[in-house]
Amino acid sequence: MDIQTTIINRLGGYDKSTHFFASAWICLLMPTWLYAIIAAVVLAVGKELVDKYLRKTEFSVRDMVVTIVGGVVSAGIIALKEFWQ
Repeated sequence: MDIQTTIINRLGGYDKSTHFFASAWICLLMPTWLYAIIAAVVLAVGKELVDKYLRKTEFSVRDMVVTIVGGVVSAGIIALKEFWQ
């Protein structure tokens, strides 16, 4: 099994991996680690509210957690970058 398939399976499939990587990429655009975490929470809650009220699908706590984790990983990368500068 290749690395990409392993990561996708561990995250819970393509849906969860999309949440993780989209959040991670968006949060890497933030100037500080704190903004990255705030952005991740806003993205996660906002996406699930859109799913529930506009798309009329379920509010997934699991999707929300995976989205926030993607942002936290990015926040860690940003914090390391800030530390080493």
